[in-house]
Amino acid sequence: MNLSVNKALRSHCNKRGSQQLCAESPSASGLSQYFRAGWQSAANTMLKYIAGSVALERPAAKAVAKWPARDGCGQPVMFDDILVSPGPHSPPSPPSSQGSEPVAVGPVVGERDKLQRFTDSLFEDDQDGLWDQKVRELLVSTLLLRYDQFLDVLRDHPKAWIPDYIVRHEQLRRAYDNQQFSTVCESVRLLKNHLLPSSESSSTPTPSKGVIKFSVSCKALNKDSSISDVTTKFFVDNFPAGFNLDKESESWKDMDKNQRKSLSNRFAAMKCAVRIALLHTDAFPKDPDKKAIGQMARLAEEKIRADFGFDKNERITVYKIQKHEKTKGLQSTLGLPTNLPQPMQAFFRN
Repeated sequence: MNLSVNKALRSHCNKRGSQQLCAESPSASGLSQYFRAGWQSAANTMLKYIAGSVALERPAAKAVAKWPARDGCGQPVMFDDILVSPGPHSPPSPPSSQGSEPVAVGPVVGERDKLQRFTDSLFEDDQDGLWDQKVRELLVSTLLLRYDQFLDVLRDHPKAWIPDYIVRHEQLRRAYDNQQFSTVCESVRLLKNHLLPSSESSSTPTPSKGVIKFSVSCKALNKDSSISDVTTKFFVDNFPAGFNLDKESESWKDMDKNQRKSLSNRFAAMKCAVRIALLHTDAFPKDPDKKAIGQMARLAEEKIRADFGFDKNERITVYKIQKHEKTKGLQSTLGLPTNLPQPMQAFFRN
């Protein structure tokens, strides 16, 4: 054989020459070269002679570093290479030439079939046979190299329970697919809600014609708006119905916790202030249009000014009423107008 062997190139079993021939043969693929030469902790040494590329060398070295195959003499481990020690149910082993030490024997009758069924169950999803039988045997054999460690774990944790996901991995995959599908549907819904005009569902009740969301109608007021202006807008724009529309809309679900809390607190503050205004009102207008509601609100504001001790030119805002010391006491002593509609009375009592 007129071959020049590089002494730096060797396999884990220290056999030289065969892997050198494989490396120089253009008909051998890179994967078969790696298997023939055997995995080493310093796999980049072998890859440097085969690939000759630093760009390919570094990621490949990281992938196979410290993953040695200690058996097979440079060849991939197959099922026929597995040796089992004789046990209580094993056939008699041949006598040892060294004495009474038990001799390792090959798989007993039926063990190969069990191992094959185990392998087929692991590759159940490969209906098209994309994984070659030798590749399957190599992967399963690599798994069985740690069989002793598996048994140690079971001995240390005898009462541990493991679900049957390994056997029913098809069901697990379908569950993951369904979960991913739900996530995609939720993302599409959020995109529609933000990009397309909002259309309320037909099942959402519409209290009256022209009612808009509270989050929109309340923007006409600011923190310095007077109690008369707030009371007028509260009834004319039907803030209670608008707030219910907000809570039943898709945009409410898209708000974060702080946004929902801020909107709810603002509605509660306006409700408290309007209730104080109604407690200082003798009668609710029979025809509650904007003009009548505005007149009632202005009269109530003057009574509140005198009752709470506000200055003549001081602007009475929602938050001043909410924080005033008399507010809590008046809510338990004064009553609402007797002609206030029953739904409104129930609303302000809650």
